[in-house]
Amino acid sequence: MTIEGFDPRQTYVVVLTEFGEALKVRGWEVGKELAFPRHGEQVMSIGIHAVCEGVISLRRASSTHAVLLCPTCQLRLPVTSRLRSVGDLLIHLETVARERGWQPPIDAENLPVPV
Repeated sequence: MTIEGFDPRQTYVVVLTEFGEALKVRGWEVGKELAFPRHGEQVMSIGIHAVCEGVISLRRASSTHAVLLCPTCQLRLPVTSRLRSVGDLLIHLETVARERGWQPPIDAENLPVPV
């Protein structure tokens, strides 16, 4: 699956919290589809937590939400489970960060913004 505007050779960085914590994702992973198995099961690694270098994974939390989880530092971030791909997740996170006025890392400027 290819998502328009993402380069598979690029590493994308998106801000996760108001404190500037960020997620780094390789461009070739952007097209991966997100799967949501039973409650509590680890689904897949999404990327690297830029603060502690832990591997952030996605877990189902409820019928409507999932959680991005960094096992190294215990960061937990709820997200909607309606997202279909890693690219959709990145665009969603970038949109939330912009709406809340969170300062993205300099590298995050290369993320496409949904119209």
